[in-house]
Amino acid sequence: MSIKRSLLLITVFLSSPYLFSFELEKAVTADGGQSVRSDEERAASPIITKTIQKVYSRKDTGLGLAHTNLGGGDVWFRLYRNMTIYAVDVNDEKIVGAWPLTRWRHDQYFPEEVLKRYRDYGNHADPDELRQLGVGSKTLGCLPQTPLRYGDFNGDGNSELVIFFANDIVVFSPSQGRVIFSQNLRVDEWLDKEETQYYIDNVFFGEVPGDTGQYMSKISAEAVRPRGGILNYILPAYRGYGKLFLGDFNENGQSDILVWHKFYQSFTVADATEGFEHLYDTWLHYAWVDGEYQPQETNETTIRGWLAANELTWQKGYPSKSECEGEEGELIPEMHDPLLNDPDVLQ
Repeated sequence: MSIKRSLLLITVFLSSPYLFSFELEKAVTADGGQSVRSDEERAASPIITKTIQKVYSRKDTGLGLAHTNLGGGDVWFRLYRNMTIYAVDVNDEKIVGAWPLTRWRHDQYFPEEVLKRYRDYGNHADPDELRQLGVGSKTLGCLPQTPLRYGDFNGDGNSELVIFFANDIVVFSPSQGRVIFSQNLRVDEWLDKEETQYYIDNVFFGEVPGDTGQYMSKISAEAVRPRGGILNYILPAYRGYGKLFLGDFNENGQSDILVWHKFYQSFTVADATEGFEHLYDTWLHYAWVDGEYQPQETNETTIRGWLAANELTWQKGYPSKSECEGEEGELIPEMHDPLLNDPDVLQ
């Protein structure tokens, strides 16, 4: 990141009681050299690969996905498909760090309703097993297609690595060698209309029980009785999203993150309303403590009051803008979908 951009972000943070938008620089993605690269980026890539392969096999790491030197310096960070970040000093051709992206100890949000379905009808219920890289995915406005980014996430003048999974965001501090924040931003427990129609046509042959969801549960789809399972209908889908709001909300001179989660369930085929029903919201507060964002026992009324006082609506949370081809700069469609039947997502 350039000095100019870093100073701009710090100025915004210090001059305002909140920060609801911030910029992240994209790392160089592994796309066969198709993207525009600087001479420095082009020269570093084979050195990073050679240095890592001296110690780790391709079987160990999987493919490299993206790399960056945080805007300058000899140490480059590369994200691999085995969900590990490796740091390489390209001048000394030496690995100076390797960090598996295991689940953060303060990552506290994953809907119990979804975990219960995994326990009842799926093969696992461990959130670690549910996390997936989203390279090539159009989830979250195609942000996971560039999975590695960097920027001054907490306004302290240092750059962090920000990793987008298919449904999660992870913030990693290179200076500390650890994850300092992580959050689920998308509950992916639903089949789209085309996938749902497939089950209607090929599993139920058009005779669908009334309890079946207009959008079907991805987890329970394989457990229906016509396929040898235990259900005689497919459960209504769950769907959910989260938005981040950054700033010094409690005015103690330290960075805070507010998280606003929304959770929905599909209406059934017997319901007159099309789409999803809003079940509940969850508000979380993380404060900067001992070099990371730690969860606070802040009540819902206080968090909602901070958002309202600063006129922070759902659409002002992060992420909001799509990077998908043909949608660049527009609101991420799935996070602001009228079919969610929730006035909040439209403002």
